[in-house]
Amino acid sequence: MAKRFTDTTKWQRPTFRRLPPEMKLFWIFLVDNCDHAGIWIKDIEAASFLIGRDYKEDEVLEWFNKDEKRIEVLSGGSRWFIREFVNFHYGDVMNPKNNAHLGAMKILDKYNIRYDKIGEVDTSSVISGSEDTKEKLLKDQKWHQAISKNTSTDIGVMYNYLKLFLRDQEECDGLYRPVNEIKSHFKNWLLKKKKDDARI
Repeated sequence: MAKRFTDTTKWQRPTFRRLPPEMKLFWIFLVDNCDHAGIWIKDIEAASFLIGRDYKEDEVLEWFNKDEKRIEVLSGGSRWFIREFVNFHYGDVMNPKNNAHLGAMKILDKYNIRYDKIGEVDTSSVISGSEDTKEKLLKDQKWHQAISKNTSTDIGVMYNYLKLFLRDQEECDGLYRPVNEIKSHFKNWLLKKKKDDARI
């Protein structure tokens, strides 16, 4: 039997307190039946049978997303993602060296859910893992040109530095971060690297 943390303070939160009893039951059912990344394979019929009340999908989503968006519909409607689940169970920062976190991260990657700021999940801006992030950075020619210009670095030289930087970041799991943060880090790293190399 799987065990899971429960948020005992939910009864004091207005967003939960204002739900009608049948929706409170559905929320508890949802949290108990999703996977360890907060994704539920939608089965309204099973929920209705087990709870003992006939539910309609539109009705449930309307209640849960009334004051704030708490459920993200995925995969053309076949999956639901509980937006606050990962933040509650794993904290603000996901650590790929933690097996429990890594398992959840792989599931989030599968559904293109960014987890750099999991409390503010944005399914339209994806960080899907180190390999995809590395590929995006290596192919972003517009950014390459901007970095080359802003750091006064030949674009070919800059690209070689970028490959070195990404290799180092991959070894320390530094690519599991927002792309913009990695780009900013690279710019600072490049300026320091050029300065250090000039001393040799």
